[in-house]
Amino acid sequence: MQLQLQLRPGRGGPEADKYDRSTHLIRQPGGIGNTPIADLHPERIMLSPNAIAARMDRLPSARIHWWPCLLVQMAYGLTTAAGAYVPFLYIFVWSKDFGHLQYAWLSAVQLGLGVVVGELAGGHLADRFGRKKTIVWGSLLAGLGTLVGGTVAPNYVGLLMATFVQAIGIGFVCVVSAVYMNEFVPPDVRGRITSGAQATTGLWAVLALAAAHYLVPEHYRTYIWGLGVAAIVAACALLAAPESPRWLAAKGRWTEANQVVERIERAVQRQRGQLPEPDLREANPPVLPITEQVTLGELFRGESLRRTLVVTPAWILGYSGIIFGCEAFMAVHMQSYGFAAPQFFLVTILIYGPGYAAGALLASLVNERVERRTLVCLSAGIFSGALLLIWVFSHVHQIDALLWVGWALVGTGSGLWLYSMYNYTAGAYPTRLRARAMGLADGVGRTGAIFGPVIVVVLGDATAEHGFYGFMLYCAVVGALVPGLLVGFLGIRQQGASLESLSD
Repeated sequence: MQLQLQLRPGRGGPEADKYDRSTHLIRQPGGIGNTPIADLHPERIMLSPNAIAARMDRLPSARIHWWPCLLVQMAYGLTTAAGAYVPFLYIFVWSKDFGHLQYAWLSAVQLGLGVVVGELAGGHLADRFGRKKTIVWGSLLAGLGTLVGGTVAPNYVGLLMATFVQAIGIGFVCVVSAVYMNEFVPPDVRGRITSGAQATTGLWAVLALAAAHYLVPEHYRTYIWGLGVAAIVAACALLAAPESPRWLAAKGRWTEANQVVERIERAVQRQRGQLPEPDLREANPPVLPITEQVTLGELFRGESLRRTLVVTPAWILGYSGIIFGCEAFMAVHMQSYGFAAPQFFLVTILIYGPGYAAGALLASLVNERVERRTLVCLSAGIFSGALLLIWVFSHVHQIDALLWVGWALVGTGSGLWLYSMYNYTAGAYPTRLRARAMGLADGVGRTGAIFGPVIVVVLGDATAEHGFYGFMLYCAVVGALVPGLLVGFLGIRQQGASLESLSD
């Protein structure tokens, strides 16, 4: 018979009195007393903090692991698709309404500043109120901001305010989505399922780009409104997903965590048959402490400090080059070939979107076979080689077919880097710090989305007569190879390990 701890859910206080963090003991009347958890019979401790993690991690993969991850990535894909409408529409729709400098600030708010605020706040909210709630709030906020933006356009001040609100919501979703999936999926299949779900974001991107191909520029408002409605629908769909049981256990809400885990266990058993017994006697995974509030200072002490000093610069440089720097100049490069709006979106659909999804799919297929930090290095190499291919076959000897292959490989390298970094960062910290750490690393990293495009445009324009090699060198070296090598050589090994063991 399972031990039923009489704990009030969620707010610390009385719960913390029953769990001694220093000795990992449960003090509870009825025969447990001060007995260490590891000495109890498994059936007596199914609600203990370490048991929640052990029960989750011993499960074989099943549909129950996939659909919450797919819902989370639907929200991620739709909100981030909405978050790119300013750089996609300006040159074709609003170039006569406000100048390039105003556009640069508007783009910086949507791609960088608002998301930085959202990710820093979202990490705190996810640690305090829950992973699922924060993603739902973010999707709603992004959807509402997008709807307002479509209504007030082309008023510049209205667009500035609407995109700031929208970007805050996007930041919520970006910072928590990888955290949620990594906490939900067993370690043996974590890379395959999380990266597989992330690959589906390419589908939502392609659908958004297809709508833009037919609606822009004549019906651009309808395009923006459609993106806003889609984000709100994603928020409603997420209400069906469970909360992270690891987060519930870390908050001392063990009864709720047990209910979620039992639901998962029943679903897996229906699909896969008899389940293996969780190993509750081992010290690994360690006991999860009850947490109420986590201070930012904890990320700058001990081992957490070393990990923060690796991932944060990698995010800043990567966002300035391999992600947003390259994305900002891709349109400029293609425009030099005379593409109008429909042709630009068509090329993006056929080449860049599927290529990006291919990167995430590649991460899914090899994630548990190849170390994550190695994947970060590999993706930087693919991206840099693709830019070299583009420069050679656009400037030295123009061959259009190989040029488009190069852009497809740029998308593959970018997608593989982004999702490998999301999963690597989420796995580098303990549960009580994970969302806050992700918010800091990815949120501060988004500052690269503010200065990166500016640097890239300046360098690209300065070397336009020589194939834009300035933009390519910055994105390849500073924005890809340097962060890739930083994580590859100084990052921690994660392959096949449980989240709790990685926290040591």
